[in-house]
Amino acid sequence: MEQNLTFILSLLAGLGLVVFSMKNLASGFQVLFSRPIKFLINSISISPFVTLLVGAVSSLFVQSSFSSSLMALSYAGSGLLNLSQLILLIIGASLGTLPTVWLFSLESSGFDLYLIVLGVLPMLYASSVVLASLGKVIFSLGVLFLGYNLMIIPPGAELLSLAQSSVEYLSSFSGFAVFWLIVPVVVVCSMLLRSTVALMALLMALSYNNIIPVTLAIMLALAANLGRTVPVFISSFRAGILPKRGALFYFLVNFTGVFLVSIFFGPFFDLLTRAIGSYSFSHKVDLIPAAHTLYNIILVVFSFIFFIPLKWCVQKIFKDKSQKSPQKLKFLGQISHMSPILAIEQVYQEVKKMAATCETTLQLTSLYLNHREEEIVEKVLKYEKVTDNIRQEIFIYLSKVMQVSLSSKQGEQVRSLLRISNELESIADRCKQIILSQKEIIQLGVPLKGGLHDQFKKVMEKLKEVYEMTFFQLTSSKDAGNLEYRKYLTQFDQNLVELRLYYLQWIREEVDSEYQIEASLKYGDILFGIYQIRGRSQNIIESYRFGYL
Repeated sequence: MEQNLTFILSLLAGLGLVVFSMKNLASGFQVLFSRPIKFLINSISISPFVTLLVGAVSSLFVQSSFSSSLMALSYAGSGLLNLSQLILLIIGASLGTLPTVWLFSLESSGFDLYLIVLGVLPMLYASSVVLASLGKVIFSLGVLFLGYNLMIIPPGAELLSLAQSSVEYLSSFSGFAVFWLIVPVVVVCSMLLRSTVALMALLMALSYNNIIPVTLAIMLALAANLGRTVPVFISSFRAGILPKRGALFYFLVNFTGVFLVSIFFGPFFDLLTRAIGSYSFSHKVDLIPAAHTLYNIILVVFSFIFFIPLKWCVQKIFKDKSQKSPQKLKFLGQISHMSPILAIEQVYQEVKKMAATCETTLQLTSLYLNHREEEIVEKVLKYEKVTDNIRQEIFIYLSKVMQVSLSSKQGEQVRSLLRISNELESIADRCKQIILSQKEIIQLGVPLKGGLHDQFKKVMEKLKEVYEMTFFQLTSSKDAGNLEYRKYLTQFDQNLVELRLYYLQWIREEVDSEYQIEASLKYGDILFGIYQIRGRSQNIIESYRFGYL
């Protein structure tokens, strides 16, 4: 009895250590490989293969296909992905944790302690962030192996006898019936653990100790692939139509795959044993990660073959509404499952979208100098409202990101993105004030003309060039340099000085009525707004260079 209690406690403690180590492993990976992850996310639109690869790599580095899938749904909900890209990302995410599952098949007895000792000192005391993160990864791998070694401590004879009786009872049913009897149990376990890797470790430990036969463990492992789709599908209902379609596609592919394997389990098992060769009894648990890997490879092939009909099917099930739901930056799932690097990168993509909206707003504001159409005013007001909504969404989203453990660099990036979004919203607001001031000046009957008009036009052109440099820097993955930007700022400042001189001269020569006095104040507001846009643009550059990069 005491041995059985020790086994149960060791199993649960080991499972806890595996989950804990995976979270720390993901944290270390995200610091060490932040630049490759960001590069891959920005490469999603290159090709379907790259999109699939991004899903796999992001899942590998965050050590959770569930977290990667939720982030993909969130990306789609904010308009950053189309349906095909979303589907490929989610399917790719299921491949990312396969290497981690294979780690449990290594002979790690004693190796775990060496890794813990090797990694703990740099993790705790290294001044270099990179070295500390590398130590964290090594330490986490040691804890991962230690947890699994705890899980394979032998049980007592009574527990083995009880397990054997249960297996004999299940053997009275057909393989298909057994498969679908255990599917609901595994689905619930997958939803509770939210970690396919931890569930695979548990199945391998149970099979290693003969609590369950390897064939039953493989059935449970395949059912776990279906189980991980359920919380993803449920979470998609908090988003729009597109995330629902992607999650449904993911569910249908896995359900079909599990259903077919349950029917043809014999041929699948034969294919598995031929694929990895003959193994002795002591290595039988290797069949579990092998089955998990083979199943996911088959699933990817199946997804590509039936991509078009399945995509058509999910589009018919979730039809487009007559009134489309707005695209919003929205966090899905629980904060404990958040991947900081994916969340921060998503906000960065939103900031780029916000910056593009500001660029359009500034161009329209400049256009209004020559084409005083009411339609331009309406567009500027609309875009200003859009930027205000995006800034509010970013603030709410990042407030959730700040609730998880962040590295010092990630903290800087969060603060930088908050500041940049505030500056962009301020630029859009200044454009709104400039165009409304122009409209009021026109209503007063004192429109821009002559040299003053030419100077305003020249300054607005230079201001657009300054902002275009800001936009280029903000949307590039590297520092574009400071000299060229300084050149644009110098040219703008010179033109602004000339405009102010023209403005002062105009006041001295033209202002002689109430209308012109009021118009001169409005012109002063426009000048101040232009100068503020210049300052906000420079603030964005500095925040991006010294905070986000």
